[in-house]
Amino acid sequence: MPNNQTKLNRSARLLGALLLLGLLLWLGLAAAERLRTALQPPPPEAAPPRAVAAMTVTPQTFQLWQRYPGVIAAEQEAVISSRLSAPIRDLPVRAGQRVKAGDLLVVLDDREWRQEHERLAFQAEATAAELKLARQQLARREQLHREGAITLESLEESQARVQTLTASLAAGRQAEQAAATRLGYTRIKAPFSGTVGRLQALPGDQAVLGQPLLELFNGEQLKAEFVVPQQELARLTPGRPVRVSVPGFDGEWHGSLDRLHPDLKPPGRGARAEILLPAGPGDRRPNILRPGMIASVRVLALEREQVVAIPVEALDRRRDHAQVFVVENGQARRRQVQPGPEAEGRVVIEAGLRAGEQLITTPYPDLADGEPVRVAAPGGEPE
Repeated sequence: MPNNQTKLNRSARLLGALLLLGLLLWLGLAAAERLRTALQPPPPEAAPPRAVAAMTVTPQTFQLWQRYPGVIAAEQEAVISSRLSAPIRDLPVRAGQRVKAGDLLVVLDDREWRQEHERLAFQAEATAAELKLARQQLARREQLHREGAITLESLEESQARVQTLTASLAAGRQAEQAAATRLGYTRIKAPFSGTVGRLQALPGDQAVLGQPLLELFNGEQLKAEFVVPQQELARLTPGRPVRVSVPGFDGEWHGSLDRLHPDLKPPGRGARAEILLPAGPGDRRPNILRPGMIASVRVLALEREQVVAIPVEALDRRRDHAQVFVVENGQARRRQVQPGPEAEGRVVIEAGLRAGEQLITTPYPDLADGEPVRVAAPGGEPE
């Protein structure tokens, strides 16, 4: 019995030693693997290709619309002023009132001018009566001179008197007509049909020669006015397509440049340009348009057909050159390009990019030449 017990204890110790040795061996192998991994890390997994947005380059029409601030004005407008000095007796119109050509706008006190006209008319009639008698006397003296009853000197005296009175009557009639004209100036009438603008005088005020009394404009024909700087005159000519918009009105009116005045006006030394807005049946112009409203005018300054035009964000402008990236065989390839005119988020590429190439439009500043890329669909998934 003792021997058997001894054998069992010895076997148990041996088994425990073996288990301990196995555990130590396993721990050693694990530590060695961790040390090997730390000293020799596995090669990194290849990064997936960068997703980029791209477009196929196609020839297109490029338009450059130049924008100018403008103002709505009446094609036919006038500042009504006085042609003589007299008190204002009546203003039978008000601002905003529609009038017809010939309607009375202002009445001045005409007493002084009426008296002058009546005096000159009386003088002319008196001279005319005197001239009539002188001619009758001349006819009698001509008969008497033929009969030898009077001298030539007496006849010539009658002839001179007739000539003097004739000249005096002509001058009197001219003075009477001038007085009648001045009398007519006391009743100021509308030179054309339109709308009364701002009143600049009131009844009882003293009208002075040349003093503005009121404004009159014809709202049936409006125009947009703007100024073109002198450096842009070379590319703008009458007939150019034009688009006019007004704040507070949705939409645009499309037309053409009607007038480009040759004289340059300060400040800025620009030329005044005008576009007539439509009038009559089919008029798309809103009723809210009034002279003096602010307008935005766009003129087609440049139009080119079948050019390569790309989004501005696809162009990488460097200090000494400009470049874009295209997709070739799953890689980004750099192209140095020559940019041209730019408008409304698009820029013309004069050289360096061909129609049919797949242009990368994603603005990645760190994108490298030869980098693998995948083209993402509009929803963000690869194509």
